[in-house]
Amino acid sequence: MNPTENRESKRHKHNAPLLYAFQNADIYYSATMCDYGVDGMCFLAGYELKPGTEIFIMIEDFPHSAEGHDIHEYYNAIVQWCEPMPNTDAFFYKVGVKYHEPSSTKHSKRNKYSNLK
Repeated sequence: MNPTENRESKRHKHNAPLLYAFQNADIYYSATMCDYGVDGMCFLAGYELKPGTEIFIMIEDFPHSAEGHDIHEYYNAIVQWCEPMPNTDAFFYKVGVKYHEPSSTKHSKRNKYSNLK
């Protein structure tokens, strides 16, 4: 089954670097956004993320004029699906997440570059 068949909102293509961390952790992992919508996003990651996993996402280059959507730089999200990507050099998994309420904290932004994976 294609995970995109269950989407509740339109997706917009946008490649942007992002960082993600597991909830309540200060180690950030680099990834690349593929697309986004009102209720979630898809990104490419170097590690498998299990569905149901709660993560925190920081986006540095988000399109702030996205058809009137409320755009945030920080998101709490839950992994909905994760698929291995065949024949790729830099990334190995395509991950789909659904947003929680945008985070009102910076989730240890001070450590953003000191603990990258």
